[in-house]
Amino acid sequence: MDKVVPDNNAKDKIKNEEPSLLHNLEMVKRRETRAIRNELDKNGNIITSHHNVLNNFVTHLRGNIIL
Repeated sequence: MDKVVPDNNAKDKIKNEEPSLLHNLEMVKRRETRAIRNELDKNGNIITSHHNVLNNFVTHLRGNIIL
């Protein structure tokens, strides 16, 4: 009998078993809930592009660096 080991979701899974469709759907759902889809820049404009959200975040961090 194969060993049963807990995965990241603390659900039992057989070692070396391919993830089921349910596991894949849960993983996608968790990833989507953590994703930042839009944000406001300092002028109050809504930013929706992934690249612009990232750029705005880096700009914010650079403006708050204490040397």
